[in-house]
Amino acid sequence: MLIICYLFYYTSFLFIYIVCYLRNLFPDDCFRLSSFGNTSIRALCPRALDNEGKPNGEIINQDAYMLTKWQEAAFDALEKGYLR
Repeated sequence: MLIICYLFYYTSFLFIYIVCYLRNLFPDDCFRLSSFGNTSIRALCPRALDNEGKPNGEIINQDAYMLTKWQEAAFDALEKGYLR
């Protein structure tokens, strides 16, 4: 059951990121190339990356950052049972 929850969690994030990329909702520098299985996708990454490819504290786009935070908060509420 836990595996299914995590699969739903990550795929729903990816679906929203793909729609944002295809609709040009955020600038191209807010996305980074990621792989999901054998498929390359553009994942939303609103913070700048350091030399190792990890996000650092600098926010590139405030709207994209807020979207990622809202998604994390919604799934956190689902996990804790606040939402059904």
